[in-house]
Amino acid sequence: MSQADGFRWHIRMPSGNSIELLIAPILPENFEREVTEADIFGDRVRRRKIVLPHLKGRQVIAWGGLVSSSGKGYNLILLEQPNDPYGEWQMLINTMGWPSNVPRRPEPFAFALNELENEIRNVGAIHVYNLRPSELDMSLLKSFVAEHF
Repeated sequence: MSQADGFRWHIRMPSGNSIELLIAPILPENFEREVTEADIFGDRVRRRKIVLPHLKGRQVIAWGGLVSSSGKGYNLILLEQPNDPYGEWQMLINTMGWPSNVPRRPEPFAFALNELENEIRNVGAIHVYNLRPSELDMSLLKSFVAEHF
């Protein structure tokens, strides 16, 4: 990941475990998608459109994750906050959901950056994964780091 794409920090712990923190900005030019919409006459037309991700009705301005070498982790989401240029950090606590044939993941787990665009749409849905948004919980994150120290 280049600095233009985001930031990645890899931390090796005394135990031999490692933790990676990655954060990527949501840049409109990276979210141009082909969509099908009805025009003013009701005909279906395809066109290119910027489709930015949202969580709980708020625009995502950056996202990433905190992931351990064990595969456990959390997604970190920076949401636009009205009248606040810095936004509000939230986290996604992801676990296995509806039984299916997808490979099991350690719980909780963080989605990879290339999965987040599709998976964030499934918050609150019956799905193979259970995505639970939460306020950023620093005590939970400190415990996570301590567990891998």
